[in-house]
Order: sequence, then structure tokens, then C-alpha cells
Amino acid sequence: MESHIEAIQHLGAERIALATRWPDTLNDRIVEYLGQAGIDVRAVRAEQRNLLQHKSADPEADHHLALRLGRSAMAAAPDAQALMLPGGLWFAIHAAPLLEAEFGVPVLLNITATVVRNARRARIAAHVSGRRGRSAAGRLGRGWAKPRTFRINSRSLHKIGHCLV
Repeated sequence: MESHIEAIQHLGAERIALATRWPDTLNDRIVEYLGQAGIDVRAVRAEQRNLLQHKSADPEADHHLALRLGRSAMAAAPDAQALMLPGGLWFAIHAAPLLEAEFGVPVLLNITATVVRNARRARIAAHVSGRRGRSAAGRLGRGWAKPRTFRINSRSLHKIGHCLV
């Protein structure tokens, strides 16, 4: 969660929309925690799943779920300055650039927030190649220090994501 908070603050966002696959009790705690960091969660959209469902998720179904929940959260919070889709076992990496293009706001995933945070701390500019050469880190990957650069494709990023988050 700290990577998300740091990323949201880096982007200068004060109002966000939240889309999750978690129960309402956890979402309520996340909203409270983000509020303590000065982040106003304007809308929450969720479809509760258990750990077994997360582990056996179909990548295509997860992609469509991320699009559906992300769109619903943004529709409910048109003044949101960012969209957060937390969860380490969520195949949402390809949904993020689509949602960014559709709503014009940064989309934060566990893996992108964590990689960019660690790259920033290591003073490395992270360029994460997504579909058709688009940056999978999206707007979040912009504006960091650039003494060294590395490239990683989104498939590899997803594989290492479980180790990083």
C-alpha cells in the first residue's frame, strides 16, 4: 500500500477512484488508510473474491474485470485524479493503459507502483513495455530520475510481480 501512496503523492493526486476484488471490510480499511495519507477516495467498486479464486483467475476474465470495475469507479468519481486497482494476483496490466487513455488519469497497479517506487529509490528510470510498445507503467513511469534505464516486457513483469509485492 505504501508504494501506491507514494505513487499517488508523486502524481500530485488528491482524489482517486478505487476498484478492487476484495471484501467491503477490507476496502473500508483501505479507504481509511489512504485518507490518513491525505488521499480522498471518491468511489469504490469491488467484486469480492477469495484467495483460491485469485490464484486460479483466468487472465482474460481478469482483464475484463479490471476494465469493468475501473470504468464503473471512474464513472462514479469523474473528478478522480487517478484510478487505483490494487492486488498482486490481478491480471490487469493490459487494462491499465486502456483505462488511462479512456479517462485521462493515471492507473495504479501493485506491480507498476512497486517497480516504479523501487526504480526511483535506485535512481533507475523504469520503462515497462506494454502492448504495442505502449508503456505498461503509464503516466506513473514518467518524471523519475534517469541515470540508468532498463526495459522489461509486461509478461516478464507479471511473472516477477508476485515476488515484488
